[in-house]
Amino acid sequence: MVYEYYRKTGFFHCNHNVIVQNRILQDHPWVALELYNAFQQSKAVAYERARRSQSAYLYFPGQDFQAQASNLGDDPYPIGLRAMGKNIERAIQGSLEHGLLTKPLRLEDIYFRTTLKT
Repeated sequence: MVYEYYRKTGFFHCNHNVIVQNRILQDHPWVALELYNAFQQSKAVAYERARRSQSAYLYFPGQDFQAQASNLGDDPYPIGLRAMGKNIERAIQGSLEHGLLTKPLRLEDIYFRTTLKT
């Protein structure tokens, strides 16, 4: 089960990443951090709405809200490299082990510089 895996490893696999073309970031370096901030604000609004109808907030439908919070904490959908960096590094390692990547990647190599402290 996902909760057991999380408790055992501390890893929670991310579902999505946002990609911005380098040419846009070169011309407008503020874009990456502004997107991060917009998603963070959007998540806060979504969490507030979800608290009003908790079933939409649940990671697994049919689960108890308090059980989810006790397993995953108050933020079951973390974003940013502080929250997800170790998970992304684990995904990179897994991709190397399974031959999906041919060389290791560092977070600094794949995330724009303005988002490295998010």
